[in-house]
Amino acid sequence: MTISEPTRVRLAALGLMLLSLALAGCASRPPPPPSVATVAPEPMGPPAPAIRPVVYNDIWARIRQGMSLAGHEQRPEVRAWTQFYAARTRHIEEAAQRASPFIWHIAEAVEQHDMPLEIALLPIVESGFDPRADSHSSAAGLWQFMPLTASRFGLERNWWYDGRRDVLSATSAALDYLGFLHRRFDDWLLALAAYNAGEGRVGRALARAEAAGQPRDFWHLDLPAETDDYVPKLLALRRLLQTPAAFDLALPTIPDRPLTEAVQLDAQIDFAVAADMIDMPAQTLADINPGFRRWATHPDGPHRLLVPTERSWQFRTALARTDPARLVTQRRHRVQAGEVLGGIATRYGTTVALIRDANNLQGSLIRPGDDLRIPTRAQPRREQAESVTYQVRGGDSLWQIARDHGMRVDDLRRLNGLSADALLRPGQTLKMRDSRTAAVPDWSLARAHAVAATSGSAPGAAGAPETPAARPNVPVIYYDVQQGDSLWSIARSFEVTIDALRRWNRLDSNRLQPGQRLRIHAAAAI
Repeated sequence: MTISEPTRVRLAALGLMLLSLALAGCASRPPPPPSVATVAPEPMGPPAPAIRPVVYNDIWARIRQGMSLAGHEQRPEVRAWTQFYAARTRHIEEAAQRASPFIWHIAEAVEQHDMPLEIALLPIVESGFDPRADSHSSAAGLWQFMPLTASRFGLERNWWYDGRRDVLSATSAALDYLGFLHRRFDDWLLALAAYNAGEGRVGRALARAEAAGQPRDFWHLDLPAETDDYVPKLLALRRLLQTPAAFDLALPTIPDRPLTEAVQLDAQIDFAVAADMIDMPAQTLADINPGFRRWATHPDGPHRLLVPTERSWQFRTALARTDPARLVTQRRHRVQAGEVLGGIATRYGTTVALIRDANNLQGSLIRPGDDLRIPTRAQPRREQAESVTYQVRGGDSLWQIARDHGMRVDDLRRLNGLSADALLRPGQTLKMRDSRTAAVPDWSLARAHAVAATSGSAPGAAGAPETPAARPNVPVIYYDVQQGDSLWSIARSFEVTIDALRRWNRLDSNRLQPGQRLRIHAAAAI
């Protein structure tokens, strides 16, 4: 059909009119509601506060909160060890006190390895938290590393340094080892058993259990008696720590913050110099850096010292202001004809042991013309008048106060008339010195637990001391007897005779007690 021209014009006009009406309708219609995803929420009160980290009353509360091992409290082995420790809470309390400089670092490392925080208690089982502990099987340190395992996990050992006793390094290695064992056995009790007995022995015990159709868990394995006790000991400690009041366990209050801080050094430093920089006894500084075996840090590193956190800024400031050449106090001595080590030690006010250490001498043979390095030390410091008394603060213990002031706990108790089970009260005033304990003793890193002084008596030395007039200007070493020591082993270590030890200390027999202090005349130790 053919559309005429007028009709086409009318149709076009009609289309334009309809389009205009449609556009007008769109303009007047309200817009569609926004989608659910774009609707802004109605305000519901103040915004939620940011999540804050949990703050614990002390480090034990933090460890308690992070414990995740099954307790097995009803196992007879765990119950027996729980009763054992409950009857000997003083052992745990003393170990916990020894842990105070290190426990925060250990708990922090355990958390970073995503491990149960019970593992932070393992050094109580291993060493009583004593980084200088040794075993009859050559294990050493807080985590009791055997030499071969220490080498396997990168703990260096040499004449200057033993990484097994370096708490930070040994903790890192121990956790690496435990992590390896857990990945292998996929069971924490088996990993702990393997840490004690070795992974090979645990692996063989599992194979035997599987062959016999027995359960493949710790409680049913045929393991050495020591390992059979090892895991229940840790679980018993776990139980005591969970409810210490139920067992009359008085753990020392240790804040959940680092009490010591690792300060990086650029070079070797003498312990006496470092101690003077932060106004503390050199022995105390050595006690928190037990990895170093000599009177100074290793010449080639590790160049790191743990220092009390509140004194770290003071230490860094002193380091920045000190000529690096003065960080190690040594003098040179050319040996003359007729000289012996004892005479040279007396001349410089040091010890034969320190001269041997500084020159890597195995014996006493020296020749005219030899050049010797002579390590010297600061003179024993005297307490200032304001330090005669000390006011007890919250969390203090007799052990900590005695160590901070270069004293023995027994002397501190005696000075203040305190019984062995006396408790300290915040605000209590303690007497710190009398005429018999006036000097803060200097010390020698050549022998663990030895304190060297140029003259005078040592608090607690066995027997009445010889008068200085009897042996003028002779350096004296005071050695604290350790568990397992004998007069023979001490005499051999210091290269003196048993008769001399008995004479210097007025001993009527060869019997010694741990903690007993012995006098050793350094000039005789040749």
